Parts: sequence; structure tokens; C-alpha cells
Amino acid sequence: MAIVDLKLQLRELQEKFVRTAPAGRVELYESKIEELRSDFAKRVALKKGDSAPDFSLPNAHGDVVSLSSALALGPAETRPAAFARGVAKAGL
Repeated sequence: MAIVDLKLQLRELQEKFVRTAPAGRVELYESKIEELRSDFAKRVALKKGDSAPDFSLPNAHGDVVSLSSALALGPAETRPAAFARGVAKAGL
């Protein structure tokens, strides 16, 4: 099994984009990315004590599980790394 180097893949895609994008597009994208980095998280990130909106993701078995269904079983913890693998701490 080949090891996927996502940073390398992203760097290669970015370099290709810089070479092939229409004039002004790279600067536009870079300015918008910086705008999102500086402002987006501040506007939309949940604060301590906020309720998360309901969402659904597949679990390790491929079944779609919602936050509300996990909460119905008791307290739920979400971890981005766990959901990246499709697993919830609740074992759903």
C-alpha cells in the first residue's frame, strides 16, 4: 500500500494552479483564502458551551449516524480525527 503524502499532493496542485491559472486568479484566490483564515473561524466557530448543530456522518460500519442519535444515548464527544475515520467515541 502506497503512503499518501497529502502535503506533497497539495503543494503539487498549488504549483500547477499557479502555472495554469488565468491572469489575476492566483492573487484573487490567495486574498480570499487569507480573508477566510482571518475572519471565518471567528464568525462561525462554536464557543465553549454552545450547542452544536445536528449533523450526520458514516460510522466505521458505513451506517449514517447523527449527533442527535448519539446524544439520545447520553453525552457525546466529537473529535475531528475520529470522524475523519468515520468513528464516534460513542461507538456508533
